[in-house]
Amino acid sequence: LLRAPPTPPQQAFVATKAEPIKLNVEVSKTRYRPGEPVELKVGTSAAAYVYCYVQSPTTGKIQRIFPNRFVREPRIEANTPLELPGAQGFKVAAGGDGVTQQTLGCLATEREVYNDLPSPLRWGDFEDIRLGTFEEIRDAFAQVAKSAVALEGAVIEVAGN
Repeated sequence: LLRAPPTPPQQAFVATKAEPIKLNVEVSKTRYRPGEPVELKVGTSAAAYVYCYVQSPTTGKIQRIFPNRFVREPRIEANTPLELPGAQGFKVAAGGDGVTQQTLGCLATEREVYNDLPSPLRWGDFEDIRLGTFEEIRDAFAQVAKSAVALEGAVIEVAGN
């Protein structure tokens, strides 16, 4: 009795597909004093379009900090870290009185998607957007990108001296 050879497992197809972008977000330190400027470094495993956000520790609102009016191009090259704010003309201040933690998050996509994003994500830089979590932002990006979107974040501790 002859049988057809087994079909190759689905994993064989996945293995030949391009690897998803790996995104790395590092803060210069994990503990800041209230009002102290926060610095972060963002890197990707492949050329990517990167968007970074900060969540207000007092209101919970999220604002886009990159790209911005100082650097409009979101594309960064593989293994070439982006320093924020770096030489850009803005700062992200660590939370104020009574705040103990603050969250920053970045996303990376394979293609530029900004003009296709829903309006809640196309607000100006440093303005509150209408989505409440980093996961909601990632999901909106993924719908437009039609591919996986990397999301990485960092939580800093805010404490007095």
